[in-house]
Amino acid sequence: MIGVISSCRHARRHEHATHLGWRCGCRCDDCVKAARRWNKHRSVLGGFVDAEFSRRWLRELVDSGVSLETLSHACGLSVRTLKRIYDGDVKRVQLATQAAVLGLGGEQLSDEETQVDAAEFRNKLEKFIGSGAQVTRVANLVEMDARGLKAVLNGKTTTISKHQHALAQDLSWTDLKPGCGATRRLQALAVSGWTLGHVAELSGLDVVRLSRIQNGAVANVSAAEFDAIWSLTKQLASVYPQGEVHDEIRKQAHECGWRSLAAFNNPDDPTCVPSAKYSKATLNEVIEDLTELAELGYGLTEAKRRGITTSESALERRLQRAGANELLAKLKYEENRLAG
Repeated sequence: MIGVISSCRHARRHEHATHLGWRCGCRCDDCVKAARRWNKHRSVLGGFVDAEFSRRWLRELVDSGVSLETLSHACGLSVRTLKRIYDGDVKRVQLATQAAVLGLGGEQLSDEETQVDAAEFRNKLEKFIGSGAQVTRVANLVEMDARGLKAVLNGKTTTISKHQHALAQDLSWTDLKPGCGATRRLQALAVSGWTLGHVAELSGLDVVRLSRIQNGAVANVSAAEFDAIWSLTKQLASVYPQGEVHDEIRKQAHECGWRSLAAFNNPDDPTCVPSAKYSKATLNEVIEDLTELAELGYGLTEAKRRGITTSESALERRLQRAGANELLAKLKYEENRLAG
C-alpha cells in the first residue's frame, strides 16, 4: 500500500511502507516489512557504546554552571536521560545518544541559552491559552514540547532559556485569530453536508479540536488553523455530497440553526447576524432559489440538500398553494431526468 494512513490523526500524517506507519498502528504488509528493515538497520548502525565518555563530558558541562535543562534543550534528549547518564545509572548508551551529548559545545550553550526566571513567560502564555489558544500550538511557537510547556505553566519548571523567553516576548496576537469565523465556516460545511471526519482528513487538523471550534467552544484559533479551515471552506462549501450520512449532517445542522456563509456579510465579525433571507426565507425568495435550481437542471432532492426545505413533500404542497405549478413540474421533470 502507498499513501497516507487513513486512520492516522497525527498533525504530521504517517504514510504506508514506513517504520513510522507501523508505529502508528498499521499492520499492512508494507508497513511490517518497513519496520523489519528499520530494526535491522538500527541494530547494525545504532549499536551501544560505553557511556563513560558521555558522562565525563556531561559532568564537565554541569560543573561549568550549565543546567541539565539547558543541555536538554540544546541536544534534544530528555532531562531524565541526561540525569541517568550523569548519575552513572546507565553503563552503555546508543551511538546516537553519545553523538548528541558529545556534540554539545560553546555554540549551543552560549549566553543566549542561559536560564532566566519563567514567571513573566508563564504569565504571558497563560493569557494566550486562557483565551482559547491550543497548548501544542503555543508550545511550537516558543520551541517547546507540550509537556515541557505544561510543566512551566504548572510551576514545576521555574526557569527557561533566554531564547524561549525572547520568543514569548515576540509572540503577538497576530499569531491567533478570533474563533468566530472558523466556527461559522465549519458550521457552513455541516450545512453543505460535510462530516468533521472528512474535514479533519482533508485539513490535517484534529477532529476533537474541530468539534470544539464548530460548536463555539473555542474563543481563538491559531493562524494555521484559521487558514486551513478558510481554504477548505472555499473549496467545499458549495459542494453537496450525497448519501445518508451527509443527509443526516445537513439535518443536524438545520436543527442547530447553523447557516451558510452567504447569510453573513462578514463571517469573521462576531457582531454580524445572519441575514433574514437565510434565517427564514419568504415564499418569493424560495421560488427565486428554486427557479435558479431548475434552470441549472436540479430537482427537489437538491433543494433539500441545499437547505431550501427540510421536506420535499412539504415544499410541493407549498408551491401548489402558491400556484407555482409550472415551476413544480419543471423541478419534478429534472428530478426524474437525473434519476433516469
